[in-house]
Amino acid sequence: MKAGRVALLSGFLAAASITACTTQTGGEPLGTSSTGATATKSTTSAPTSASSIPHRSPTSKNDGTTFDPCAAYGDNDLRGVGLDPTSIKEIDSTLLRGCKWYGAGWRVQITVLNGSVDHYLDQTQFPGAQPITIEGLNGATYRDEPGDMRSCYVELPSEKATVGIILAVSDPPALDQIPDACTKAVEVATLTAQKLPK
Repeated sequence: MKAGRVALLSGFLAAASITACTTQTGGEPLGTSSTGATATKSTTSAPTSASSIPHRSPTSKNDGTTFDPCAAYGDNDLRGVGLDPTSIKEIDSTLLRGCKWYGAGWRVQITVLNGSVDHYLDQTQFPGAQPITIEGLNGATYRDEPGDMRSCYVELPSEKATVGIILAVSDPPALDQIPDACTKAVEVATLTAQKLPK
């Protein structure tokens, strides 16, 4: 499974060598527990019409949840986390389904893949992965490789699938605003968690 995500991101990430994720988002400390970070924050708006966003139907590899990343977010949701609602693009993958959006010097993909969050906590496949609780959902966060703060993954459970938030900071000026991609990824994951069917 990781090979599919890594292959998907080969062109998506300029560099990938990052250390463990922070337990802070947007300058606000998050509560911690023995199972990892806990994030709670509320930002919602009416989603954009699914018919106005071009995207594929689920396949047998990503039909484990009714959550539709391409239709779940309203313009205010996206602007609230710093994304341009008009920048939406469907991801090109036969394994995952989802969409990506762009902010000033950074981008995020929100994807669906059948399976369990436990897979992403397997240290042999995802070294340094950590459990995280967001809006009461037990998820996982990890980085591609240790050392580079430019990318971060957050995986959340939704029905019989995982919803992945894959965030990359691509421009040097954006690194001043987002010095740790996991901070921003947790912010987007918090918004996403509020929309997920359990």
